Amino acid sequence: MRRYVGERIQKLRDAQGLTQQEVCKLTGIELARLQAYEEGSAVPPVGVVIMISRVLGSKIEGLLHGGGTTSEALTICRAGKSHVGQRGNTEQGYSYGSLTRPGTVGHIMEPFMLTFDPELPKGPPIAHDGQEFLYVVSGAIELLYDGREYDLQQGDSVYLDSSRSREIMELLTSFNRDQNITVIMVTHEPDMAAYAKRQIHFLDGRVESDAQNGVTV
Repeated sequence: MRRYVGERIQKLRDAQGLTQQEVCKLTGIELARLQAYEEGSAVPPVGVVIMISRVLGSKIEGLLHGGGTTSEALTICRAGKSHVGQRGNTEQGYSYGSLTRPGTVGHIMEPFMLTFDPELPKGPPIAHDGQEFLYVVSGAIELLYDGREYDLQQGDSVYLDSSRSREIMELLTSFNRDQNITVIMVTHEPDMAAYAKRQIHFLDGRVESDAQNGVTV
């Protein structure tokens, strides 16, 4: 499974005319990690798959299973089974499988079953856009969100906005500061917009205000 995901990443990257170094700059992934994903020697975590799919102009299911679609309005995933098989351990210490058939027309969510190995060390935090709903089926996990740690026990659930994490905003800011990369972000959140040097506010399709470093331009 991991080899096919890596092959799809490489094919999509080549189709976009992007080098590995360019993809790393846009995603913040270390070059050695991206090379390992493409070679099939490492499994990308869900958050990394999301980031890479955004950069390569693909949906997440395109990287996970090849982008094929089905027409069923109802899909059932039986207990103990995954429609795309179980991915091996990621550097974040978990394996995962899809709980629905990826690519089904009309499906907006992409649910996964994550299985953590308590014997493995904690992985690096990953921030990505989108929202998540987490439910602890068994055991306990520690959730790091926006600089705080939360203990979740069996039966606990949490709904979170991944894009609000400070880590991803600081990453985007560093792209602009250190690599002179211009980032355009669309948001409804004032605290997220505050990271930008220039803020353009739209109302009903028209420019309402345009300010750079707090000065109207």
